[in-house]
Amino acid sequence: MPTIRAFWAPKAAAHEREWEDAAAYDEARQVVAVADGASSSYRAGVWSSRLVEEFLDQPPQLAPGLIAFHEWVAHVADGFQSASEAVSETSWYASDASRRGSFATFVGIMLMSGANGGRFVGVQVGDACLFHTRGDQLVTAVPTRDAEGFDSTPDLLGSSAYQESHGAEAGVYCEGIVEPGDVLYLTTDAMGSAMLALAEAGQPIWRAGQDLGPRRFRTMVHELRTADVLEDDDVTLVRVETKESP
Repeated sequence: MPTIRAFWAPKAAAHEREWEDAAAYDEARQVVAVADGASSSYRAGVWSSRLVEEFLDQPPQLAPGLIAFHEWVAHVADGFQSASEAVSETSWYASDASRRGSFATFVGIMLMSGANGGRFVGVQVGDACLFHTRGDQLVTAVPTRDAEGFDSTPDLLGSSAYQESHGAEAGVYCEGIVEPGDVLYLTTDAMGSAMLALAEAGQPIWRAGQDLGPRRFRTMVHELRTADVLEDDDVTLVRVETKESP
């Protein structure tokens, strides 16, 4: 069974409750998910939370083609959109925003442990990141290995019925073999870009990731922002460490 830890921080000048990312995991079931709500959309933080919670509660079957993922997104969106329109404010612009829907990037994985490690399957949308590391080496990086490979218009999962597929066609299927001691990181875009920049500079965060705690993570975020390595955005990182062989 892996050891999973989640860390997060809001924007530098924001209150804790303004954090619009979301992270959820279940060590026993080996399921992990991270989402990043698009701040310009209606109830973005609530939508990102709904996505990760539903991924834990009723995860879709993940396989190439992601047919079950498309169905899962539509199911989650339908329930969320109905509730959003019911609680929208009476002003015309709030009602219009609720009809346009809520949007978020997303990454979720499920692990299957075996005697000599195991494997993972996952799905990734937009610029939420999945890193699979082995020692100092980066085995897999989704969506990119390039710190400059992020843009301001990522693909998004949307709650609105105006978008029939809800953006699920942008989902990328991921899978990999996990050896004992491997570590996986699920992050939102700002943290993912910073981690790749550090790796390119020869200072990969996965080298010291095992020493992370909540206070150390917040300190690291402040230091990286001060050094202009980390964008001033909500940040989230989930670390999934597989067991070393006895």
